[in-house]
Amino acid sequence: KHSFRLVFKDEYGPTELNFPLYGAEGVDQFNTVVLKATANDGYSWRPAQPSDGPSTLQYARDQFGHSLQQDMGHASPHDVYAHLYINGMYWGLYSVQERPDADFAASYLGVNPDNWDAIHDDEANSGDFAAWNATLQKTSQAGFSLQDYMQLQGLNNDGSPNPAVAPLLDVQNYIDYLIVNVWGGNDDWPHNNFWVGRDRSPDTTEGFQFFLWDFDGVMGNSRGWSPLDTLTFDQGFIGSNGELNVGEFHYNLQFNPEYRLAFADRVHKWFFNDGILTPNSLVARYQELADQAEMSMVAESARWGDMNSPTPTPLTPAEWAVERDWLLETYLPQRSGIVMDEMRLYGLYPNTDAPVFSQHGGLVPSGFDLSMSASAGTIYYTLDGSDPRLVGGAISPTALVYTGQPIEITDHTSVNARALRFGEWSALNAADFSLSQPGDVGRLRVSELQYHPADFEGVLDDEDLEYIELINTDSAAISLDDVKIAGFANTPYTFDNGLVLQPGERIVVARNVAVFQSIYGTEIKLAPTGYSDRNLSNGGETVTLLGPAGQVIQNFTYSDDAPWPTAADGSGRSLEVLDPLGDASDPANWRASLLPFGSPGIEGTPTPGDYDGNGAVEQADYLIWSSTYGSTTDLRADGNHDNVVNAADYTIWRDNLGASAPIAASVARSSNLVGESAAAESSGEAVGLADSVQPLTLADVSPAPSSSATTKVASRGHSPRDRAAHHTNDNRLLLLLAIDNSLRTTRSHEPLPAGPQQPSPAWEEAFAGFDVERLLDQPGNGRNEAGLLRTSRSFS
Repeated sequence: KHSFRLVFKDEYGPTELNFPLYGAEGVDQFNTVVLKATANDGYSWRPAQPSDGPSTLQYARDQFGHSLQQDMGHASPHDVYAHLYINGMYWGLYSVQERPDADFAASYLGVNPDNWDAIHDDEANSGDFAAWNATLQKTSQAGFSLQDYMQLQGLNNDGSPNPAVAPLLDVQNYIDYLIVNVWGGNDDWPHNNFWVGRDRSPDTTEGFQFFLWDFDGVMGNSRGWSPLDTLTFDQGFIGSNGELNVGEFHYNLQFNPEYRLAFADRVHKWFFNDGILTPNSLVARYQELADQAEMSMVAESARWGDMNSPTPTPLTPAEWAVERDWLLETYLPQRSGIVMDEMRLYGLYPNTDAPVFSQHGGLVPSGFDLSMSASAGTIYYTLDGSDPRLVGGAISPTALVYTGQPIEITDHTSVNARALRFGEWSALNAADFSLSQPGDVGRLRVSELQYHPADFEGVLDDEDLEYIELINTDSAAISLDDVKIAGFANTPYTFDNGLVLQPGERIVVARNVAVFQSIYGTEIKLAPTGYSDRNLSNGGETVTLLGPAGQVIQNFTYSDDAPWPTAADGSGRSLEVLDPLGDASDPANWRASLLPFGSPGIEGTPTPGDYDGNGAVEQADYLIWSSTYGSTTDLRADGNHDNVVNAADYTIWRDNLGASAPIAASVARSSNLVGESAAAESSGEAVGLADSVQPLTLADVSPAPSSSATTKVASRGHSPRDRAAHHTNDNRLLLLLAIDNSLRTTRSHEPLPAGPQQPSPAWEEAFAGFDVERLLDQPGNGRNEAGLLRTSRSFS
C-alpha cells in the first residue's frame, strides 16, 4: 500500500478537478490532490513491534493535527476519508488530502502562485531560498534586538505597521504551528515533514507561514516514538543542528522577551478557558474523527491487517479500538498538562498566572458584573481590545487597574487583561462579551421541512438535500445548547454547544452539510453538523423538538397525503409553516414553498409581489397574477391573503415592482429548471445564451399584444448561490416602470378580455423616447459579453 498523487494536466484532460471534496470548509477546484496511505499510522508499513506493546495505529493522527491548525485560524490541508479501488480491486482506506503548495496558497491565501516560495523539507517546490535565508539571518539577530524582531514582522518598534519593511515571518502562525507539533510530541520533525511558504511580491503583507505535514509520529504512535511524556523542546531536538530545520527560527528567537510573551499568549489561548488544547475539547475532537474511521477499519484490516503482523494473527479493528480508547482515556486527558509544565520549564510561559474572569466571554445580560482574579500581582485590563502592556513592557496609557470592583458590561465589549508581578507580565487573557437576555427556549419552532427533495443533477443521493429549519420566535436570543430534534430518528439530533439564535433568526439543520452548502451556498446560518445517519420519511412521520431538560417544545406529525400540501412531496418544494406559533399539527398551517427548492434560512415570501418566489418583483410575477386572476384555488398571486386573486394583488405587485431580496434558492443551476413557475404560464421562448450564475429565460409581458408582435422582456433566474441584487439596476428598473405605466393606463387593474388585443396608445407612449439600444447595452440588461442580444428587439 503506497500513497498516490493525482495531477490534472491538459496533456491528460481537464487541468482541474472541480468538485467540493471538503464541503464548505475547502475550495472546490484542485490542480492536485494526494491519496495518502497513512503509512506510519496504518497497518501496511507499521507492524506492531513486540517491544512497543500493542498496535498503536489509528489512521487519524494526521487529520487530527490538520483540524487543530485550521481551528487555530490558519490554512492547513483538508482531509476526507475514502476507500480506494484500482481497476476494481479494493486498495484500502485512504485520506484524500490537499498539498500545501503554491496553488494551495493561491486558493486559501489569495496570493499569486507565481510569486510563492514553497519549501518542502530540503527543496524549494516553487520559488527559491532567498527569503528563507534572509529570515534565518534576521532571526539570529532578532533574538537579542527589539528592532530586528519587529522588522522581522514588518513592524515599527512600537508594533505599528512599517510599510517600508517587508515582513519575513508570520510569528503568530509560526508559534501556533510549533505548539501543535510540540503538543503532539512529533518525533519526525522539525528537520523533516514540513511545508513553508511566503509571498515574495514587493507589496507582501505576510511573512513565512507554516503548514502541518505528515503529523503521524505523534500522540503515542509507537510508544518509543512519541510517549505520553515526550519533552519536544529538548535543546538537542529542536535547534540548530546543521540541517534545514523549521525549529531554527525558534532557537534564535527564544531569547527575545517579546517573542517569549507572544508564545505565552498563544499557549494561554489554547490551553485555558475551553481552548482547543484543553482535555475536554481534545477528547471531543478525537472522538468525532474516530467515529468517522471506525467502520472503515473493517475493510482496511481485511485488506492490510496481515501485511506486517509479527504474529500469525492479523491486526483487526479490535486492536484499533484499544488504541483509540487509550488516546481518549489516557493520552488526551493528560498530555496538555505535561506540555504546560514543559513550557514553564523552558521559559515559554510565565510564572505569573494570567487573570481569571468570572465568565470567559459569551452572552451576558446588560449590566452584567464581570469580576477578575489573579493568584498574584496587579491586574491591568482594557475594554477596547488593546493590550494593557506596551511593546517593551511598559503599562499602556489605556490600561485600567482592577481594584476588585466588578466591571459592568453594558454593550459588546472586548476585555483584555494581564497580571504584573515583580516586573513579570502574565500571558494575556482575552474574551469578548455580547449582550443578551436569555431567551425562552420554549419559543423555538420548526419552521420548514424539506422531507422529500427532488432529484438534483450532480447529487448522488437526493436525501442529502433534506433539511430542517428552526426559528426563534422570542424577543431575546436563545441558546441551542442541548436542544434536540427527535421522533424522526432512533437517536435524536443534538445541537452543538455554543450555538445562539437571535430574535427572528433561523437556523438550518441539513442532512449533509457539505452537499447542502455546495447547492445553497455558505451564507445561510447552518448547524455545523448534520443528521447524516438519519433521514426524514418521504411518507410523513412525527417530529419532536426537545429542550435542554428533555421537555417537549413542539410535537407534530406531517404527511405527504392531503390535506397536507402534496406539492412538497418530491417536487423539490419544501413544507413551510405559515404561523410558527400556530398549531403545527394543522395541515392548514403549512404550505408547499413558492421557491422550487425551498427557502432555507429565510422567510418563504421575503418580498411582497414576488409571486414566483425568485427573490425579485418583475414581469414573471405579473404573468402569474394575470393567469390566475379570479382564482380561489391557485393562490400564488394572492398577495394580501384574502383567498382570492384580484385587483388588490396587482396593486401589491405594482407597488413593489423592481424590488429584490436575498434568496436561498429559486432554481437549480440546471437550465431546464430555471424559471419553473413562469415557464408554466408563459409561451415565451427560451434563449440559448445565458451567463453561468444567472440563467436567462424569456417571459411574455405584453398587456395588450398585437397579432403581429409580442413584446418580451428578459427575466433572470437565480442559482441557489446567487445573492446579487441585480434587479435593482437603474436602467432595468426604468424599463419595468415604463411597462407598469402602460399597465396602469390600459388595464385599470382589471384582466384583459379574451382574444387578440390592439396595442394601446398608452403602451406606445410609455416607451416613447427610450433608447432601447442603449438600455440593452447596460450591464445586466440584455446584451451578453459577446454582444448578442438576450431579449427580443420588439420594444420599438
